[in-house]
Parts: sequence; C-alpha cells; structure tokens
Amino acid sequence: MKLTLRACITAMAVLPLTGLAQTKWDMATPFPETNYHTRNARQFVEEVLKESGGQLVITMHSNASLMKMPEIKRAVSGGQVQMGDILLGAYGNEDPFFEIDGIPFVVQGFDGAKRLYDATKPFLNQRLAKQGLIPLHYVVWPGQALYSKTQLNSLADFKGLRFRTYSPTTSRFAELLGSTPTTVQAPEIPMAFATGLASVMITSGSTGVDTMAWDYSKYFYDIRAMHNKSVTIVNEKAFKSLSPALQKVVMTASSHAETRGWALAATSADETAAILKAKGMLVEPGSPAMVNSLREVGARLTEEWVKRAGPEGEKALKALRK
Repeated sequence: MKLTLRACITAMAVLPLTGLAQTKWDMATPFPETNYHTRNARQFVEEVLKESGGQLVITMHSNASLMKMPEIKRAVSGGQVQMGDILLGAYGNEDPFFEIDGIPFVVQGFDGAKRLYDATKPFLNQRLAKQGLIPLHYVVWPGQALYSKTQLNSLADFKGLRFRTYSPTTSRFAELLGSTPTTVQAPEIPMAFATGLASVMITSGSTGVDTMAWDYSKYFYDIRAMHNKSVTIVNEKAFKSLSPALQKVVMTASSHAETRGWALAATSADETAAILKAKGMLVEPGSPAMVNSLREVGARLTEEWVKRAGPEGEKALKALRK
C-alpha cells in the first residue's frame, strides 16, 4: 500500500510538467560560438530550459547562420523568429538613440559605459516597445580598438584607406578621418582585408580574436574608444503568450545574463589584447597626437548626434554628464 501511494504521489508530481505543452522558440544571433556574447546567450538558454522544466525550448542560431544582423530586429518584430541578439549601433539609421554608444570617446571605460546605459535605457526601451519588442538584457562590448595593416601615427595616415564599418556612426567616423567607409559584417572581415576591400577598422578585441586578426592585420591600437551595447530582444506577442510563471523564468534568466555579460566584457578586454599580442600583432596604445585628434572627431560626432536626437538627446547627455 505504501509503494502504491508513493507511486501515485510521484506520478502527480511529474504530471504538471509532462502534461503541459512545450513551447519552442528560435533565437538568431550574428556572433560566432567563440564570442562571449554567444557563450553568455547559451547559458541564458540553458537556464530557461532548466528552470522551465523543459516547457520552453530556445534553439540558438549563432554566427548569422539564420540571418544577418541587419535582418534580425525586423524578423523578431514581425514574429519570423521569437528572439534575437543585435548590436544596437547597426540600426542607427532608424533612430539616433541606437547609435550613441558607438560614438568614439563619448564615454570611456566600463564605468562610463554603465553611466551611458543608465542615461539612455529608458529611451531605448521606449523605442523598442513601439516596434513590438521587449528588451530582455543589454550587454556591453569591450572598448573598441583600431586594427590596421599599416602604421598609424596621425589623422593624415587614415586618408584614402578603406575603412571597414558596421554602423552609420562608424561610417561617418571613417568619412571624417578621410577614409573610404565600406560596410562589412563580422564573419566577412578576413576576406575583406585579404581582397583589399578593407585595410583598417575599429572594433573590439573580441571580434579581432574571433576573426583571427593576426592573419590579416599587423597593428592593434588599444585606444578603447567606445563601448557598444548588444541587446537581446523578444517578440512582445510571443512573450505575452507565455504563462506568468514562464515569463518570470525568462526575466530571471535574463537578469543573470546581463550581470554575467558585463563581467565577461570586462575580463575580455585585457584577455583578447594579450592573445592578439601573443599571436604576433603589434599592440600599442596609439600616439597621444593621434588619440587627441580622434577625440576631436568624436566630439564632432557627438555634436552631430545631439542635433539629430533633439531635446531627448540633450536630456540624455545632461543626465550622463551630471
């Protein structure tokens, strides 16, 4: 009788999990498996699977295997896929607030990046909500560095170079330097440098390691000019179709992913610079004259941004500079 009762209790405990329908989502991300953003996202997906008791299964498609980054936000907004991970600056043509963290030297260091995040998050959330998107977590990138085939000592050295860009802001930055901007997605960087489509770029140490920059570039100027942010987004209708319990699981896992992601970014900055140096790249801080000139270019970009962003932009910058 005891065994029968115990068996009944066990069956009743399992029944709620096995009796509920399983929800399956797809998540598109443009970053490769080796990148800490992807590793962080995988931990998020695993936590959701575990804490939901297998009721919510998220299949990740990394390295732009499902769709390229410029396509992801619209696909999530339209419900083609339920989730995505995007670099905000890639959508700067849509709204100035998506590109502010990609302006060189608007802030520096992770403390500055956090202050910028706090100042702009309400504006970002509002804009994404209008597109039927719920931002789950924002994760910063390490400070951006310059990669070049040739030595760079001053702004004059940038003139005429083909500058790989990934956003409207980096394209404008290249123009102000006298370079020719050319948009290239991360997986295509090595081929772009090998074929002469690009000879200089600004991006993180993480992307440099992911694309094995030592095979196509010689110089790494660790100027840490800006800290872009990525955001993991979910289709609002898909999220609201979940039970309150599952919504809580997703949001809790998301909170963990944001905290973990920022910590990973901080450790990645020095680790990736060390790897690039060990692989034979010349790792330098950049000459003071060049860095000061780049700061002036960044200041001009900031002024241009404020004009585009209007009163809300002025409000965000005022909060940042308090």
